[in-house]
Amino acid sequence: MSARKRLQTLARDQHTGGRLQLHLSLTNSDQVLCVGVGGAQDLQLPPRHFEDVVVRCRCMVLPARPVDVVNSLLSRQLQPHNPLLKQTQTHKSGSSPLFNEDFLFDLTHLKDLRGYRLYVSLISGSAVDAKDNLCIGCMSFDLAQLAHKSAVFEEQGPTWYWVFSRQRGLIANEQVARRERTVQVQEADVQLAGLMHSAPNACINGDYLVQDEKLGDRPSFKHATLGFCLYYTSKRKAWVVSDQTGDPAPYAYVEDNAQHPGLISECWWVFNKGREFTTFAQVGQANRYRGEFVKEPDLKAFLAGPYAALRLQQEEARVKKLEAERVRQEEEARQLELLEESKVLELERKRLLAELAEEEALEAERLAASRRAEQASIAARVSAEESEAALKQLQQSLRTAEQQVRAQRDRERLKMQEQHRLQREADAKEAVRLAKEKELMDARRREEEAKLQAEQDARKAAELRQARLAGDRERARLEAQRKMQEERELLRRQRESAKTGKEWKRPVITMPKKTSKSKLTPADEDLRDTHVPEPGKFLLTKPLRSAR
Repeated sequence: MSARKRLQTLARDQHTGGRLQLHLSLTNSDQVLCVGVGGAQDLQLPPRHFEDVVVRCRCMVLPARPVDVVNSLLSRQLQPHNPLLKQTQTHKSGSSPLFNEDFLFDLTHLKDLRGYRLYVSLISGSAVDAKDNLCIGCMSFDLAQLAHKSAVFEEQGPTWYWVFSRQRGLIANEQVARRERTVQVQEADVQLAGLMHSAPNACINGDYLVQDEKLGDRPSFKHATLGFCLYYTSKRKAWVVSDQTGDPAPYAYVEDNAQHPGLISECWWVFNKGREFTTFAQVGQANRYRGEFVKEPDLKAFLAGPYAALRLQQEEARVKKLEAERVRQEEEARQLELLEESKVLELERKRLLAELAEEEALEAERLAASRRAEQASIAARVSAEESEAALKQLQQSLRTAEQQVRAQRDRERLKMQEQHRLQREADAKEAVRLAKEKELMDARRREEEAKLQAEQDARKAAELRQARLAGDRERARLEAQRKMQEERELLRRQRESAKTGKEWKRPVITMPKKTSKSKLTPADEDLRDTHVPEPGKFLLTKPLRSAR
């Protein structure tokens, strides 16, 4: 067992938004701000985002005005041609994306740095909450303090910062505090090598240190500088390199059941895009995605560290033990085969003895049968005449029985024919009865229809008589009103002529000539006396007021 020094992150439970690695520096007399974005870890995203999340890191130098900052944070696209608003390329991965991009901000046109801040935010390609918010988290830095402590930031190098919520991150930042701790390990470290420096995801090359946590009853490892995790997943039965354990979008994997990655014999598969990642569930669906996993036979995992030789010895001992176990199992298998063969030979011997005994029994049975046949032939010759007489008697009895059966069949056939005749007669009577009932019902229905039609005709005649009477009364009333109106008009004209002294003459009314009667249908004959006013004629419905 060996003692190793590890860095332990402090206050992890107090900061649940994750962390981001930044390298900040001011050069050329505080006129150029350099922001290096390394990667993020343990970002808090909804579960539905882990399969295919799009993350960008956005860096902005803006005045310390919350309204402008919030608008820039929430906007899906940055303002074009603005040198103070920049963001990384698209990164599809899990909750620990790797960016590795640098941004330069020219600050020469800013008169006073005290009124400006550097805002760094992580933006998702889709909403991360119910309010359609795109901001995963953010942090901010005062430019005046950066200029004042530029030497300190330059000396620190890349530094991890906690990712705050939007409200807190707009006004504050906090470095991730770590401390060294000593752990006891008894496993060999691993070194991944073989990917060319220009190949996609070549950053997974390097040393991986063994960790305390075991996954799938196998040790887990972490990259010495970049924080990648190398672990075994029992679900896929594969060794995986990803941002964190359980990440569904790995950088590389190999389907091998080895107890240690240094003992892997299968070929590694590496994703061929550095910025677009896919999940295990989407392997083989390269048409939908811009990248896919490809074989990398040059990528190998080697044992490293002080326990490499011990691990090899343990593996050799394990292999020898497995070989001895295999030899023992083969010996046991051979013994079992010999035992089975002996059992088969014993069964074969017993079968042969049984066949021999059976043949002897059959021979004895044949001898006994031959003796019985001889005795039977003698008895048959003696009783041949008796047998012939018995045969004749049997034939006679059979003929008698056949005649009886034939007579019984004839009686049954005659009985069946009589039943069929009676059934046909009953069916004919039933049909006659149903026909009579139908005729009776039809006669009743016709009588009812005739009665109903007579009632309807009587009702229509009564209605026509009432209509004629009402028309006569209406014509008499209208005629009386017309005569009264004419008398009133005559009286009014006479009064006017008396006043004016002019003689008034009664107008001559010419009646229209009667037209020849047209042929009327029976329905029109019934309605002939009904009064129908002519078109354009005025009907007086109430008496006129008397003239004064």
